[in-house]
Amino acid sequence: MKHSVKIFSICACILACLSCAEKPDITDYTHGYELRYAGKANNPVYFAGQDRLVVQFVLGSDPNVCKALIYWNLREDSIVLSFDRSQLASDTINCLIENMPENTYSFEIFTFDIYGNMSVPAYLTARTYGNRYKSSLIDRSVNSYIYDEASKNITINWGEHLMKSIGVKVEYIDTENVQHTVLVDSVTNVTVLQSVDVLKAPVKYQTLYKPEATCIDSFSLKIDTLCNVNTLVAEVVKPYAICQLAGFDSEIKFQPASATDALWNGKAAKTATPYIYATLNNEAGGWLYTETNGATSPTWITLDIKSKVKLQRFKLNHFYPYKSYCLKQWEFYAYKGNGAPSAAEGWDNWEKIGEYDNSKDPAISYNDFTGVNPAMNMVFAAGETIVFTRETAPEAQYYRIKGISNWEGQYQFSLSEVTFYKFVFE
Repeated sequence: MKHSVKIFSICACILACLSCAEKPDITDYTHGYELRYAGKANNPVYFAGQDRLVVQFVLGSDPNVCKALIYWNLREDSIVLSFDRSQLASDTINCLIENMPENTYSFEIFTFDIYGNMSVPAYLTARTYGNRYKSSLIDRSVNSYIYDEASKNITINWGEHLMKSIGVKVEYIDTENVQHTVLVDSVTNVTVLQSVDVLKAPVKYQTLYKPEATCIDSFSLKIDTLCNVNTLVAEVVKPYAICQLAGFDSEIKFQPASATDALWNGKAAKTATPYIYATLNNEAGGWLYTETNGATSPTWITLDIKSKVKLQRFKLNHFYPYKSYCLKQWEFYAYKGNGAPSAAEGWDNWEKIGEYDNSKDPAISYNDFTGVNPAMNMVFAAGETIVFTRETAPEAQYYRIKGISNWEGQYQFSLSEVTFYKFVFE
């Protein structure tokens, strides 16, 4: 116990002596000179890129700052920037740093003045993007495109827009041999390219992304093409004609009676709900309906598109929306005979090339149409399309629509628009 008291007393004496000693002066460690710092880098920010980035900072009021040192990777990597401040256009310094694989980085930024004094550090956390980010991206799709043979214009109907995409870059050559680059923003649904020379080169398009709004690089996926001469599609020029085979084809009427161009006036009924006759009539600009044979046997109409084509697709738009004379099941035929069809040959030389049953679509229902059904509106407005590959495409001038049943369980039907599309180069 006595030894413990002695040890405690000795320690207390030592501490008392130390507390009475003179406090150290910082100039003892600066060789007697006042410690000075260069002006610190202010407001450090970064601009991300593809395996690279830009570090940006603002110089303070110190006019003697002439150099900056940037560290990262725990000071294993660094870059030195030297500059004459009197020659700078602004106080903002931008430093591009390459070879920065996709990752998050922590930076320390020091500045130095002409006397060799160093600043306190400024800190910045930044990141770069690379293949890992690219693997998460998807291309914007093309729903369809139409080539106009007269103007050489191509109308592209884009698929669902991509919120994180900055748009689609489209490149093509026009008929004057001029190269064009068009940036289509991510919410545009339709793009028209003017005077495209499809024989010189296909249209190329590429979806672009920026992971951050201030990114210095855009990221793109593979280059896609459309309008290859082997797959180029154009709408068959309207008007078409109704080839009425007396004594064989069904009788037809137009509403109103003057609307003899109703099937190719470019107006299709598109509002399924609510069910308002006046709205449909205004949208469709008139409509056709079949009458002969009542509910006891099929009705059909024969169409003449004026020339023989290799058909790529056929689109039919109804008038009544899944009610009354609206077709539920229908068949589509092409004439394979020579010249024009006749009533005497009946169904000889006619080949069924497609059929459709819209009652199988879950968005469609037979109802009182007092409410709003957005899904059914969308389906009704889109119409019903039968598509052919180049290998299976029929080649004909005359086509026939045959009603199998309507939404009243009968054979008569009404239509507001029909549209034919062909392969341009056979």
